[in-house]
This record gives sequence, structure tokens and C-alpha cells, in this order.
Amino acid sequence: RALSAAPEDEMLLRLRLRSEHLAGNRFEVERLVLHITRHARLLGVDLQDETVELLQEVMEGQARARLA
Repeated sequence: RALSAAPEDEMLLRLRLRSEHLAGNRFEVERLVLHITRHARLLGVDLQDETVELLQEVMEGQARARLA
């Protein structure tokens, strides 16, 4: 329901991405990653840190170490 009301909400997309990842749905994970990153690029906005870490985790198996 929430995604129907706010389909581009970053927090909701993170929840969906995490659930698809946990379900082992690789095709949907890759589709969501492309959707999230393309949408942010189109709007010219930076993704939240939590989103970036999740994208790295689902695509690379772990979040990258951050530089201080």
C-alpha cells in the first residue's frame, strides 16, 4: 500500500530491495538497483547513506569500507 501512495520513496524502496534480496530474487534485485540509481541520477540527487550501503551489499555481498 505504501509503495502505491509513494512509489519513489527511498526508504520504502530500500525495504523492497532488502526483501527481494532475502528472497533470493536476483532479477528483481538488479531491476530495483537500476531503477533506484537511474531515478536519483535523473533527479540530480544523492542517495541516502543507508541506500548506498544496501546497494553495495546486495550487488557486491557487503558494503564497502568508507574513507574517513
